[in-house]
Amino acid sequence: MRRLCILLGVALFVAGFSTPAKALRYRSGDPLLNKLVLSLFAGGGIPLGDFHRRTRGNHEAGGADVALEVEWYPTREFSLGLAVWGGLYDDRRFGDALQTDITIVGGFVKYTVRTETDVYPYLKLGVGSAELEFDDAGLLFEVDTALALLAGAGVMWRVSDLVSVNGQVTYNYAFTEDKDIPALFPPSVVSFDTQYIGINVGVSFFLF
Repeated sequence: MRRLCILLGVALFVAGFSTPAKALRYRSGDPLLNKLVLSLFAGGGIPLGDFHRRTRGNHEAGGADVALEVEWYPTREFSLGLAVWGGLYDDRRFGDALQTDITIVGGFVKYTVRTETDVYPYLKLGVGSAELEFDDAGLLFEVDTALALLAGAGVMWRVSDLVSVNGQVTYNYAFTEDKDIPALFPPSVVSFDTQYIGINVGVSFFLF
C-alpha cells in the first residue's frame, strides 16, 4: 500500500506532463478503440466477513483503498489491463498501532457499455497475487503470497478527449487464511481471508 502510494504519485506526475494542452479538444474517431489508458483511484474500504469479525481479523471500516491501472482497448467495448490495488486497515482495538497492509498485483478485463453520451458504465473482473503485511507498532511481518480475485462496477465520464473522471466500487477477496507468517516464532498463520469492498473515485489519462 505504501509503495503503491509512491507509484501513484509518480504516475500522476508523468501523466500530467504527457497530457498535451489540446486535452480539452476532441479528436475524430472512436474514443476508446486502440486506446492506452492510465488510471489512478483513491477512496475508502469496508472490511467484510472474517476480515472484519472481532474473533478473527477485527479490522475496522474506513480503511484507505487505492489503485493504479494501465489498460488497452483492442475493441470498442473490451479492455485488458494490468494493475496494482492496495488497502490499509486499522485494528478495531489498537487502531493504527496495528495495521494490515494489502497489495494485489494482477490483471483484469473490463467491459464498457457504450452510450450516446460521454458517460460510460463498465464492469470489471480481475485476478492477481496478494501480499499481506502486518505493521505492529513499527514491526513489519509479511505473509506468504495468496491468490486474489476482484469484481467491480463503475462509471466513466469523458470530460475531454484525453481525460475522464471515474467512480467505481470493487469487491476484493484474497485467500489468505492459513497462509504462513514466516517472521513469527513460534510459527503462526493468518486466521482470515482478506475480504473487503473498495469505494473509489479516480482519473484516467488516454495516452495514445
